[in-house]
Amino acid sequence: MENEEKLQDEIVLHAPSTDEEHKQATDDTLLSAESKSISVNTATVSELNNDDVDTKLLWPILNATQCPLIPDQYDEDGTLCSIYYFNDAFWKQCDGDDGSADCRKVLLADDDGGCRHRKCKDDAELMLAVDRYTSNVSINTSLQLYDKLKIALREKTTDYDDGDSRNDVYQKLVPTKLGRLMFLSVSFTSTLNGYFIAESIRVASQGAYGSQWATVLALVMTISEAILFCNLFLVDIVVNSLIMAYRAASGQTTYVQTKTIALQLRNLSTLSILRYLPSIEIVSAAVVNWKETLAKISSGMILVLKNSLTNVENSTKCGAGTLKTVLDIIFAIPCYIIEVFAPLLAVYAILVKIKQLSFVIDSEPFGGWGFSEYLTFIGFLNQVAGLRVLRNIEKQSIQHFVFSGHDAELDTDELLLLDKWWNVTVLSAVSSLQLGLIDNMVFWYSLDPRKIQLLLKHHALDAGAGDSDTLTKLIESNDDILIDYDQKVMQQLKVSS
Repeated sequence: MENEEKLQDEIVLHAPSTDEEHKQATDDTLLSAESKSISVNTATVSELNNDDVDTKLLWPILNATQCPLIPDQYDEDGTLCSIYYFNDAFWKQCDGDDGSADCRKVLLADDDGGCRHRKCKDDAELMLAVDRYTSNVSINTSLQLYDKLKIALREKTTDYDDGDSRNDVYQKLVPTKLGRLMFLSVSFTSTLNGYFIAESIRVASQGAYGSQWATVLALVMTISEAILFCNLFLVDIVVNSLIMAYRAASGQTTYVQTKTIALQLRNLSTLSILRYLPSIEIVSAAVVNWKETLAKISSGMILVLKNSLTNVENSTKCGAGTLKTVLDIIFAIPCYIIEVFAPLLAVYAILVKIKQLSFVIDSEPFGGWGFSEYLTFIGFLNQVAGLRVLRNIEKQSIQHFVFSGHDAELDTDELLLLDKWWNVTVLSAVSSLQLGLIDNMVFWYSLDPRKIQLLLKHHALDAGAGDSDTLTKLIESNDDILIDYDQKVMQQLKVSS
C-alpha cells in the first residue's frame, strides 16, 4: 500500500502534446514498475469491470503508452480502425458527447471461438515485450568497453570467471591461434594482388588494346590502381613497420602502428579499382542523400590534409617519421583525386582486366598455362572476390546506425566523431589490454561486423526481464506482461481520478 501511494505521488497524468512529452509518458509508464518493484494484486485488474472505466481518462493513457495494432476492420460496425489493449479488451478512439477525445471498447467481429481476440492479445503482448527488450540496449561508453575487454581477456587466459555469462561472448575479441594463422595468410594475398597490378601495367604498356587512345586510358587506370597500392604499401605498411621496429627496440609502445599495419594489410590484399564500380543503387543513393555524400567528401578531405601535414611520429630519431610525412604529402592529394574519379575508371577497368586474361580464351582452360598465367588468373579471382567485401558494407551500416544524427544522415562532424571513436576510444581501450605486438595486429585484422557490434552494444538486463529467451517463454506460458501493463494503467487511472 505504501508503494502504491508513493507511485501515485510521483506520477503526473497528462495528455501528450509533443513527441518529447509522448516519449516521456511512455517511458514513465512502461518502466516505472521495474524500477520501483511495485507489487499489486493481480486480481485487482481482472475484477475491474470495463463498463465502469472512465474512458475519457483511459484514452490519454493508452495513447501515451501504447502503439496501436495494425488498422483493420476490428469492430462489428465494419469501420477501419486502430485498437489498443487494456484489461482483456480492446479499445478504439472516438469522439465524446462533448466533442472531446474519448475511447470505447471494441466488439471484435468474426471472433470465431475467441481466436481473433487471442491473436490480438498476443500481438499486443509481443509489442510490449519487444519494447521491454530494446529498452535495455544502449551504446558502450569507453569505460564499459574497456571493462568488458579486460574481463574477456582475463577469463580467456586464466581460470577467472566474473559470474556474468553475458560477458563470455566478448572472449571472441581475444586473438586465437586460428586468428593468428589467418593474419599470416594475408601477406600472401597482398603479394598476389601486387603481382596482378604490376602485370596489368605490363600488359597496358605493350599496347595490347588496339588503339592509342585505349592504351593511354588503360595506362591511366593501371597506374592509378598502382598508386593506390603503393600508398597503402609504402605509407601505411612499410613506414609504419620501420617506426614499429624502432619503437619496439627502444622500449616504446607500438599500438598505433600495429593497428595501422593490420588494417591496411587487409585492405591491400583485395585492393582493386573495380571496387569503385558504380551501380544504379549506389549512384541513386548518393544523389538522394547528397548532403551525406558531400559530408563524406569534406570530412575525407579534412582527414587527408590533417594526416599529410601532421605526423605524430616526427619526434622519432630513426627518421621514419619524417619519411612518413613526406610520403603522406606525396600520395595524399593524388590518392584523393583518384578515389573521386575511380567510379569512372572502374568502368573501363573491366575491359582492361579481361584483356589481361586473353590467354584464358586463346587456350584450353587450365591446359598449357604457365606459372605466371596461374598467378594472373588467381590474382584476378582475388580482386573479383573483393569487389563487394561484405564486412565493409555491414560495418558501414552499423556505424551509420550508431553515429548518424536524428535525421539518419552522417554530417561532417559525425563522420569526424566516428573517426575519433575508432582512433581514440577503441584504440585506447584495446591498447590498455597491453597485448603482444602480433596479437594486437591480429585483433585489428580479425574485426568483423559481429565483433564491431560487441564493441558498440551494451545490453543491460533487469533481473532477467530483458533476456530474449525469458521474454518469449513468458509470452508463450502466460499473459504476465499484459497483466503488468494493466496494473500500471490502473495506477494512472487512480491518480487521475
